[in-house]
Amino acid sequence: AMTGLYSLYNACTSNVYLNNTYFEAIFNLFNNAGYATNSMHDFSEWYYKRPTIHINMGSQEFFNAQKLNIKTASYYGEWPDDREFINKAMDINLVKDSKWMTWLTTVTSHQPYSSSSIYGDLYKDAFKAMGYSTSMSRYLSKLKVVDEAIGELYRRLKEADQLDDTVIVLLADHYPYGLSKSTVSETISHSLEDYEIERTPFVIYNSTMDPKEFNEYTSYINLVPTIANLLG
Repeated sequence: AMTGLYSLYNACTSNVYLNNTYFEAIFNLFNNAGYATNSMHDFSEWYYKRPTIHINMGSQEFFNAQKLNIKTASYYGEWPDDREFINKAMDINLVKDSKWMTWLTTVTSHQPYSSSSIYGDLYKDAFKAMGYSTSMSRYLSKLKVVDEAIGELYRRLKEADQLDDTVIVLLADHYPYGLSKSTVSETISHSLEDYEIERTPFVIYNSTMDPKEFNEYTSYINLVPTIANLLG
């Protein structure tokens, strides 16, 4: 999604090619256009080596949870609050009279959904009352926190008078694979066979744009050229 390149099928591409540099990556496109760039994630790097790979793709600075002073749990499954993450990211990026581009990797909505957690249980009862299963209710509870984080992003941009001059791009790296197909089908009506479960949303937003919906097939390799074309 950051490079417009296909990934390896059976390996973690960013870790295999950790030390490559990518002149065509999205950060470098913005660097060349005079933007200040950075990337952020509200967790640690125990799996992806983001402090190395993001810098090699042109991100001028990478911020993890520790650098953002966000507290993380010592065990898998209890994730930080994306609302706090967004606000700390905006504290850094909303600098007056500066063109900036940031890549924000959220984490609150990540699996597991079969076990109790702070944000999985936060709105769980409300979704269970709507008829969803416990696992789906935990997923939707976590997703609602992400939705509220996006609301914080919108609020901060508007308060800084930067909303109209900002393009927001939202994408998911995968479907919630912590849920079974039968559970996913509680919220998705189309067939989940033949890789259809892999379909995830891709949203481009600017407050001055007229809303349009597209249902044609696309891929993460199209993200960089699409954004590059949009911004000239």
